[in-house]
Amino acid sequence: PPPPPPPPPRGKTRLNASDHIFRELRDLNFGRACDKLREKSIAIQQDYKQIKGGRVEDQKVSDIKGFVKTVRDNMSGAGVDLHATIAKQLMDRTMKDYSFMRRLEMERACVEGYGLDGVYAYVEAMIARKDPITATLRMLALASLCGGGVPRKTLESLKRDFLQAYGYEHLSTLGHMQTAGFLARKDQLVAAPASFMSAPAPYEQTKCINFAHVRRALRLVVDDLDDNRPTDIAYAYSHSGYAPLSVRLVQAALRGQWRSEEVAKALQGLPGPQVELTQTVDAKGMPVEGPPVDATPSAGGGGGGGGTSAARRKPVLVFFLGGVTFAEISTLRFIANTEEVNRDIIIASTKLITGSSLLQTLVADPVRPSRANADQP
Repeated sequence: PPPPPPPPPRGKTRLNASDHIFRELRDLNFGRACDKLREKSIAIQQDYKQIKGGRVEDQKVSDIKGFVKTVRDNMSGAGVDLHATIAKQLMDRTMKDYSFMRRLEMERACVEGYGLDGVYAYVEAMIARKDPITATLRMLALASLCGGGVPRKTLESLKRDFLQAYGYEHLSTLGHMQTAGFLARKDQLVAAPASFMSAPAPYEQTKCINFAHVRRALRLVVDDLDDNRPTDIAYAYSHSGYAPLSVRLVQAALRGQWRSEEVAKALQGLPGPQVELTQTVDAKGMPVEGPPVDATPSAGGGGGGGGTSAARRKPVLVFFLGGVTFAEISTLRFIANTEEVNRDIIIASTKLITGSSLLQTLVADPVRPSRANADQP
């Protein structure tokens, strides 16, 4: 028999802002992104049929040029075909995967604050299946943060099962989780200080986060999303309608609502000290820090004299210490492109992270036998 055909060559494609299709899709809800790809594919097919089936003398030069430009733009980046293939692969690995959809359901339950007993049972099942350790820790941390801690008996049971499944060397992993504030017991939490000056000494790392209060104050969960005409950052983050807490705070500052009653109450429910300073320069041009001033941003681009044009958009630097996710970047782009804030948002961070990569830094290294012990019979 003839030899089987060789597999198609594999290559790498760079996905960035230079690919105009990727630039349109990267900040869309994944459902809307698939619709966008379908619309582009149908439009190209219709243009091709119209050009091919019509008589040359009846066709306008502008129509032909438009079709050629569309094809050239499609070939300049990854192309509609490749993006459609990627979308299909992602859909097959997510929407058709029961375990993925089940995990998504549990994450939504944590964020919306209902059915936490079912979430604890799901974490127990993850431990029994010995799912990837970062996935288990991620769900456990989400349940603890959103629920204001885990009940004592439930936490002790989960910790015991976790150590038996993944190894007792991960006792330090659980300690790292508690030190970082990702895992806590309900009756051991204490209220967060109102400011750094009022913090106890030494400063406690595990603080109470009243996520239910923060969720209501900042409207972190949005149910009435319009996929066709999105107006809220929750659309860009995920189909579940969750708005990132960090970006909600940036949004409040850009809208001039930083000192509103809702935001003030929300900040009181977050752990850690709060610092607000005004950065300026002295007479010698050196940077100095002073007390906060009431400089409410406006849609026109800032204070003073009339009618600042769009060409004078002022930059706003949003800096994430510890790391920023791609979803937070996407929602900040959504704000810059859809809201009348008249600001250019510059995003900076110490690192790009995901939930798994963040928790991986807390996982203890596996225990390896020393050379002396390895040489013993």
